[in-house]
Amino acid sequence: MRKEDIIALVQNAVQEVEVRLTKAFEAKLQSATENLRLALDQEKARGNELQLELQKTKAENNRLEQYSRRSHLRIQGLELPSDKDCKEAVAELISNKLAITVSRDDFDAAHPLPTRPRAPPPTLPATTTAKTAAATPTKTIPTIIVRFHQRELRDKVIRARRSLKKTGITIQEDLTAKNAKLLRQMINDTAYSSAWTWEGKVYALPKGQTKPRRIDISELQAE
Repeated sequence: MRKEDIIALVQNAVQEVEVRLTKAFEAKLQSATENLRLALDQEKARGNELQLELQKTKAENNRLEQYSRRSHLRIQGLELPSDKDCKEAVAELISNKLAITVSRDDFDAAHPLPTRPRAPPPTLPATTTAKTAAATPTKTIPTIIVRFHQRELRDKVIRARRSLKKTGITIQEDLTAKNAKLLRQMINDTAYSSAWTWEGKVYALPKGQTKPRRIDISELQAE
């Protein structure tokens, strides 16, 4: 056999081996890629399951926390006279302004919460400097939290709270942080004409409609 023929045979054999090795490598690479993709899909599905479980757990914790506040009300804007304690002041407010006969004995507890500042004015006078603005006392809203012995009486009080309109005093349900945030979002949502809570649940009335819808905590937008 000529030398040229031997070289050609060797080259063909090498090419054939290279083709086989390439095909084998590509097959293994494809198999490994498919296995990796399946593993990633499984991990993603598991992650979604865990995220759903976490959301359910948070929602249930929020529900339980709200339920524990079922007998509570928050009264904002009621100044406490120096000669009366919280229970007496609240009983006097409810009896005189809401025409519901109560006494201090109807409350399991009543105490003021740390005050929070009122919203500042949108603009300051041109002559106001940063130093004088900082030195200006900030008005605060006094808040009292009340826990009733009877939920029926608590519900009766909150149903009559419209009588306090234009008095500077408001009565609200004692909401969890999540429910309070959800209520604020619904109030500021231009798709709804009004929003409120009842028994710790948030409701909103879509514009142009007469039937309100309950807003689930899952609709809470992240800031």
